[in-house]
Amino acid sequence: MLEILFFGSYFLGNEPEQMLFLLYTLMFIWGSAMRALSYQPLYAPHVLDVVAAAKSASDAATCGSAVEVTASACSFTTTTLREKFCGRTIGDIAATCGISLAVSAYFDPGRLRIFPSRKKARKRLRRTVSYVLGITVNFISDVEDWWAAQSFYKKDSAAAAPVADL
Repeated sequence: MLEILFFGSYFLGNEPEQMLFLLYTLMFIWGSAMRALSYQPLYAPHVLDVVAAAKSASDAATCGSAVEVTASACSFTTTTLREKFCGRTIGDIAATCGISLAVSAYFDPGRLRIFPSRKKARKRLRRTVSYVLGITVNFISDVEDWWAAQSFYKKDSAAAAPVADL
């Protein structure tokens, strides 16, 4: 946030409304990126498990170097890192398994579905054609009803008054 404030104050000339708009826009983009779904489920060791394993390894290293430590104080269990489900959204992945895995999941080219599957494309095409056909049929029907309602369409020769020659 502080970088955004410095960046904005340099380029925007200390305009508070522009600064707030810039912050709102960047927070909106960041929030939408964190709520983006990851298609493939990701499994990795959770960050807290990694921290606990590193702490136990450092404790074991310091216990081995201490000379006056009793044997009961040095009994540590080694923790094995098991891969667990990280979450469905990018924000969940970042919170549980780390930001580096979340960034790699967000920029994964397999995650980006630029071209829909054939089934979805055909379904979308059917819906579009049906929608356009329905609008066209309704428009033609409305034009026919309007044309039929016009008085000049129903000219009755007996009711028409003769036009006087000038």
